[in-house]
Amino acid sequence: MGKRLDWNHESIFFKRLNEWLIRQSSGGREHAEPVRALLANDELCVLALDYWRRSILSPRLAGYLGAAGYLRHRKPARFVGPWGWKDPCNSYTAGLWRQLFPEAKIIHVRRHGVDVAASLESRNTWMFDKAKNKYERRRWLYAFRARRGGFANVRWADFDGGMDTWVEYVGAAEQQTEAAGKCGLSLRYEDLLARPHEVLADVVRFCGIKIEDDRLAQVSSMIRPSRAMAFVNDERLRRMARKYADVLARFGYTPDNESADPPA
Repeated sequence: MGKRLDWNHESIFFKRLNEWLIRQSSGGREHAEPVRALLANDELCVLALDYWRRSILSPRLAGYLGAAGYLRHRKPARFVGPWGWKDPCNSYTAGLWRQLFPEAKIIHVRRHGVDVAASLESRNTWMFDKAKNKYERRRWLYAFRARRGGFANVRWADFDGGMDTWVEYVGAAEQQTEAAGKCGLSLRYEDLLARPHEVLADVVRFCGIKIEDDRLAQVSSMIRPSRAMAFVNDERLRRMARKYADVLARFGYTPDNESADPPA
């Protein structure tokens, strides 16, 4: 949702506000845990909320609504219909956002940790190769202009770093979802892929959205079940699943291709 989205379909406007907050605690998207200290500081939260509020009421909101949408609505209170945004950083910041939007609903979709860690590892390799090639093409330029950014995310360069990230984010998201009470919904990615129509119907009811069954069926048909538990087709990843069996069990997964209910 949003006019300007990144390659992960995340709203760039809200994503940047989240990242701004996390940077204030010397954290980053790959390691957001330090933001907990900031969120525990009432005085800093007051200032952060003021900045967020001013940002949302400013013309910069056109980054979410588009120019025409901003001219028509100007501020969230005038939006017609459901709206929201997707960003893993909400796993930490959702509680603060709910101070601005008390009726906001949180949907947490958790995926098997081995698949997530493997995805982060693969993405990091791709980004490193891309950054390396770009550097080699432009290295002459850095004699005149400093390079912006690095070459890769060191934490996601190996599988273990990706698993650590998954544990942190899922743990934080579960806390936020539980704190939201009736406004929080937690579901498994694998359940969504296995029973898309049923799970999406639950999400629609949770959000209070009315939708024709034909439209729901159309959206459900676009989901690819083969993306669930992709790690079972890779022997290395199956070994990693066994290595992290205890960690996976904490969040309702077994090392194989089955899901278990998380402990109470």
